[in-house]
Amino acid sequence: MQKCNLCQQEKPFSEFYKSNGGFRKRCKSCIAAQQKEKYAKKVGRAVKLVTPLKDILEKGIRACARCGESKQLADFHRTKCKNSHLGFRYATVCRVCSNAYCREYGSANKERRNKRLREWRKVADREMVKAMDRRSAVRRTIKYKQLAIDVYGGKCANCGVAHSAVLTLDHVNNDGNEHRKQISENRLFLWACKNGFPDSLQLLCYNCNIGKHHNRGTLLNPYEGVSVQEFYRRLGEPCVQNEADASKEGEPCHADILLEMANENEEEK
Repeated sequence: MQKCNLCQQEKPFSEFYKSNGGFRKRCKSCIAAQQKEKYAKKVGRAVKLVTPLKDILEKGIRACARCGESKQLADFHRTKCKNSHLGFRYATVCRVCSNAYCREYGSANKERRNKRLREWRKVADREMVKAMDRRSAVRRTIKYKQLAIDVYGGKCANCGVAHSAVLTLDHVNNDGNEHRKQISENRLFLWACKNGFPDSLQLLCYNCNIGKHHNRGTLLNPYEGVSVQEFYRRLGEPCVQNEADASKEGEPCHADILLEMANENEEEK
């Protein structure tokens, strides 16, 4: 038996940590309480009790150590752990709190973070670094492309196609060749977002953009000379469904615009 210096209770030696051939003066319970209090001062709030192991195994939930909310295990990051029979363990802080802390720390310590990142890139595997850069570039491209598409109307300025996969930016004044020499070939969407979406650019689909190029800078009518019957034959069922969806919102859809163009061609004939 040994008496704890903090709680003044006599407890068996199994309740004390070993230290330098003997036992520590404070019991395990008091040391754990001190650590919780120290952590509470660090994060600025009271630390809640740890989620019981039974709830973690049966219900698949645990409490976040920062926000205190009970969440599914999928909401926590996993890290490798050799001592676990699963080979990994779940973090004590949920993904939302962890991401918020990383953003806050990164904005407050940009120079320190960039320095550590540069040092890590020197010693890290080159192929892994290239793969990470490619993923980041793809996410950044998708983000800025969708933003530019929304600002420029969300559809082709010539034929009205609204599928983001076939939409591109076109130079209204036909000076794209000189402009692309000044910036990177694949950074036109990024340049448009950073320069306030200038009026010198417009949204065109690939077909209209290539047609304008071959027509020496003049837009072509993609449905010129097409009869109403041929128009409906090319339209097909998917466009009819889009027409029904657009009619609910009370706005003219792509099919209405193209049908009007086809009717104008019939009247001219």
